[in-house]
Amino acid sequence: MANGTGKVLVVEFNEITWDLIDPLMRRGLLPNFQSMVEGGMRGDAWASEEPEHLDPWITWTTLYTGVPQRVHGLAMLEQDRETVSAPRLWEYLREAGLRVGLFGSANSWPPSPVDGFWVPGPFSRDFATYPRDLEPIQALNVGLTRGHTTGSAGAAARPKLSKLMPQLVRMGLRPATLAKIAGEMVGIKRNPRTRWKMISFQPVLNFDLFSRIYRQYQPHFSTFHSNHVAYYMHRFWRAMQPEAFDVPPSEDEKANYGGCVEYGYVVADRLLGAMRRMAGPDVNLLVLSSCGQQPATGGRYSEDQRQGHLGLQIRIRSLLEMLGAAEGATFNNLMAPQWKIDFTDEKLRERTAELIAQARNTTRDTAPFAVHREGHSLCVGPYRNQQLDDSIELHTPSGVRKIVARELLEQHAEVAKSGRHHPKGVLLAQGPDIRRGVNIGRCDNLDLAPTMLHLLGQPVPSAMHGRILEEGLTLPVARKMAVAA
Repeated sequence: MANGTGKVLVVEFNEITWDLIDPLMRRGLLPNFQSMVEGGMRGDAWASEEPEHLDPWITWTTLYTGVPQRVHGLAMLEQDRETVSAPRLWEYLREAGLRVGLFGSANSWPPSPVDGFWVPGPFSRDFATYPRDLEPIQALNVGLTRGHTTGSAGAAARPKLSKLMPQLVRMGLRPATLAKIAGEMVGIKRNPRTRWKMISFQPVLNFDLFSRIYRQYQPHFSTFHSNHVAYYMHRFWRAMQPEAFDVPPSEDEKANYGGCVEYGYVVADRLLGAMRRMAGPDVNLLVLSSCGQQPATGGRYSEDQRQGHLGLQIRIRSLLEMLGAAEGATFNNLMAPQWKIDFTDEKLRERTAELIAQARNTTRDTAPFAVHREGHSLCVGPYRNQQLDDSIELHTPSGVRKIVARELLEQHAEVAKSGRHHPKGVLLAQGPDIRRGVNIGRCDNLDLAPTMLHLLGQPVPSAMHGRILEEGLTLPVARKMAVAA
């Protein structure tokens, strides 16, 4: 099989969608996306998951394993690795002896020794990286990701940014970046309603750090993840596009948040431009989202918007203390307003799960919490149709306890949810082995791992379900060698 340049860099812009990229490109706001569309390959990479599994931590795992969810078995963000039944792309590459560089990819904890670097996703249980001297970067990302969630320190306490900054500057964080963010913070202090801009600080800081490591190791395959656009779409799509919703936003919501989604995409475009300059002409640069988003309309979404339900988060430490499980459990906040709770004692885990399942919101005669088991862990989240002054009956080891909901729940968002997941994701690629100006239309996100392996000059394992997207490549596919023995 003819080999390519052997270099692939994946920019993971979580949940971005062509439905918003295309109109923003027409307005001239995304010049780097536009340039890649004109000079490379675009496609609609559809997730194969059923709606109950259409979550990014699952669809990214499908994308990188090349097998569907029913095969790899992942259902929870940062699920125990031993319960996932398929290798990810980087594990194949590590075994093949290629240099690998991971930066923030979902479900990549714990890190393993590689020829290269490994910084897991920001929902990891600790600050572990490979090599260990990159741990300040993970401390930054875990701290920023959990910084807006009460009690979210879990097993990894949030470090003070003031102590991290000198280390991060030595690791590549540029004074110019810090100065720009300081200027933004002055503006936020003057107008606190623009605090949403702070979500975009994380990928900007991360790019400085990533670019230094990338240039140092020159990996054959590397990833860079950002969730900032997904965050804005989930919360503020309705403020941007009121006509797409059954329930229009208030004038105040439009005024405060109408520009958030556009801002997120513009930041992504600037990051993409920096990535293109860093990668140069000899690297195949891919922009991917493993699924997309759409306006959250109809059913419970419209009802939440009509009733002004702002989303809730569990005060997890308080809940575990009331259940007598605080000393035997560690916990981490997940991408959604959910918690992953880990136990070493199986009996304690089962008792805790049963007690949570028995809880009742007596004001509404509904369950206040959803709970399910994965491996040694529980995934627990609140149901949205509750108010903080509701009454809850909580079953504890010492009996039923009646409490006010605000003792266990708190507001999680500024406005009602307005973006929800959609299976259509983004494929955008440009590089020496990519055809120019081609739109391949619909493909499956199962096709992306085989295609990336082919670009890296590697055989495609027979376990993978997808195909090589040869219609978008200049690199020929030798049929008899396209699948590994």
